Amino acid sequence: AGDAQALSEREREVLQWIALGKQQAEVAAILMISERTVENHLRAARRRLGAASTAQGWNRSRSRAASSEPST
Repeated sequence: AGDAQALSEREREVLQWIALGKQQAEVAAILMISERTVENHLRAARRRLGAASTAQGWNRSRSRAASSEPST
C-alpha cells in the first residue's frame, strides 16, 4: 500500500470533495472535469492507498497525512 503523499493533488482534491458529501457528478462540475475522470481519480487513489472503498481510502489518506506532519 502507498501513502497519502503518493496521491496526486487532484486525487486528494477529489477525495476531499467526496468526504464532504458531494456526489461524483457534483465533484465533476466543481472541478470542471468529467464524471469518468472523477471515477478514475477515485480508483487510482484507492489503489495507491490499498483501500477497498472510497471511505476507507479517505480514512487512510487522513491518518497517513496526519502521521507525516511534523510535530511542534
